Amino acid sequence: MRILGPITLAPVALAPVALALALTLGGCGAAPPGPVTPAAPRAPGVGEVVGRLPEAPPRPPLAERVADRLAALRAAEPASARLLPQVWGAGPLRFVDAAGPTADAEALRGLCAGLADEALPPDAVPCAGFEAALQAVAARRRALAGTPRPLDATDRAILGAALGPRALEGALDARGLLRPSVVAAAVGARATTPGAVARWVAVRDGYDAALADLELWGFRVGLAYGWALRGRYATAHHQAESARHAYVDRVMARGARRAGRTPRARSQPVDRPARADEAPVWAMQQVLRWLRTRPTAEVIAALRPRGDQYARLIAAHARYRARVAAGGFGAVPEGLGALRRGARHPAAPALRARLAQEGFDAPPSPEPDRVDAGLLDALARFQRAHQLRPAPAVGRGTRRALRIDAAEKQAKVAAALEARRAALRRPARYVEINIPDYHVELWRGGQRLERIPVVVGSSKRVWEPGGFERPNATPTLHAEITHVVYNPHWNIPARILDEEILDDEARALPNDEQIAWLEEKGYEVQRPGTRWQYVRQVAGPANPLGKVKILFPNPHDVYLHDTPARGHFARPVRAYSHGCVRVESPLRLAQAILTEDGQYDDQQVRRWLRDDDPRTVVLREPIPIFVEYVPVRVDDDGHAWFLRDVYERGFDVVIDAPGLDARGGT
Repeated sequence: MRILGPITLAPVALAPVALALALTLGGCGAAPPGPVTPAAPRAPGVGEVVGRLPEAPPRPPLAERVADRLAALRAAEPASARLLPQVWGAGPLRFVDAAGPTADAEALRGLCAGLADEALPPDAVPCAGFEAALQAVAARRRALAGTPRPLDATDRAILGAALGPRALEGALDARGLLRPSVVAAAVGARATTPGAVARWVAVRDGYDAALADLELWGFRVGLAYGWALRGRYATAHHQAESARHAYVDRVMARGARRAGRTPRARSQPVDRPARADEAPVWAMQQVLRWLRTRPTAEVIAALRPRGDQYARLIAAHARYRARVAAGGFGAVPEGLGALRRGARHPAAPALRARLAQEGFDAPPSPEPDRVDAGLLDALARFQRAHQLRPAPAVGRGTRRALRIDAAEKQAKVAAALEARRAALRRPARYVEINIPDYHVELWRGGQRLERIPVVVGSSKRVWEPGGFERPNATPTLHAEITHVVYNPHWNIPARILDEEILDDEARALPNDEQIAWLEEKGYEVQRPGTRWQYVRQVAGPANPLGKVKILFPNPHDVYLHDTPARGHFARPVRAYSHGCVRVESPLRLAQAILTEDGQYDDQQVRRWLRDDDPRTVVLREPIPIFVEYVPVRVDDDGHAWFLRDVYERGFDVVIDAPGLDARGGT
């Protein structure tokens, strides 16, 4: 019993040994045991060791993060809620993936850079936010690259292949985890502790959040550019085109009925949606398709209006923006008045510097305070660019033009860019009239073939129920030139007949007596006594339409024509007609149009002009004509011309969806 005592009181770890010893001493005739050897600890397997390393917890997919942000965008911007699913659908991510920005994001970045000088509405183009999101993604990616990440399945396979049973010796730390040096030797720097994994998860979450923000900004930029460059005006354009199309159909149907033919309506064009409410989405989808299938430079070129004015206005806007950033224009000296060539004037250097700030440079002079020919020429060019009569004097109008600050001029150029973007897309060949510019231009293939001065409708105001109106204002419109008429009659509009031809006594006469009165005055009454009765003036020297008129059917009944009144063409501001457009060189314009149509015969036209019989030439292929109202134009020397707002529109963008009110006039 003395032997069992200490064994019984031994630690629990020795209990198996004590039990074996007691059984040996207790009978049954068993032989006493030999010495006992403890079992060696089992070495852990490679898979068990690798499996002990911490793993990163699962993260929400990037697409889910983006979906949450897009849902917030739809809630914050209801207009986007309608357009987003239609324009982009519910497909996969477009602007980011796990590796960072995609090609679509780079295309949007190029679009932002390429259109930086377009003067798009700043609240409509969130390029600054998009660029900040791109920078945030780049910064988070650098931070993620510098943070050891947890082992993935590939890393674990590499470790399993690199570690054998013998290699485990010395590879484990006191906790039974692989030492960082062993992991680094096999698969590089990796997070092998829970704390390191948590740090990587936090950095990775920040990177995913930055990617989701970038995707959101990509949608916002795409929406903004699609809306600003195409969708915003698509509905108005659709309505204008549809109204013009319907009007032409009515004119053709009326002619067919008069000729005893069955009216036939033309089919709607296939290059635009069928309904106006589909137009913005259709236009914005087109922008997105272009961004995915064309180089960015081609997309920008396709989005910009045709013609040289838009590119010139972009350059002018950049110049005035730089001038604003530099502090604006210099002060205009007082007391300039008349400037006598060769005389000295103390304010001449300041005037010379002020003109040079807008590109009207005078040649350097050894005597800056002397009024030389170069300074007077620069002043004359400045005056013409503000629709002032050139004169060697700084009068009231010139002083007013010199005092317009740079920020206001930059805003006017921006309004002109907006008006150009609002214009209907130009075909390869077209005629254009910018009302405040007082010129008609013929374009083909991006080249201007003709530029001829015109007189447009007067700015006279009359009171009508609801406010003042300008009955003679030339309307903005889009139509097609279809006829050129030599020796035209003038079918006098009822408004002009009543207001300017009939006097009070004739207006009160019975119809028969009124007809006789008109015929005595040299007018002809057509279809007398019927509801279609109208008055015309036959061709001749007194006819207000002169030798030729150019017709483009439109609801306003306006057209281009010659005029015997030539004095108005010498004025810089030419708004004197009843609504139609008088052309300074109408025979030259008619010749250019018929030459483009392949029908001009100089000898035949000369024969026609020798008599007073009307001769009509129907164009084989109508030429589109655009009559618009744009506040600024840039000349061939790059100088911006700030045009007179003759109709007091405030230089707002004007898009005409024509009704059926006939204006008429000459």
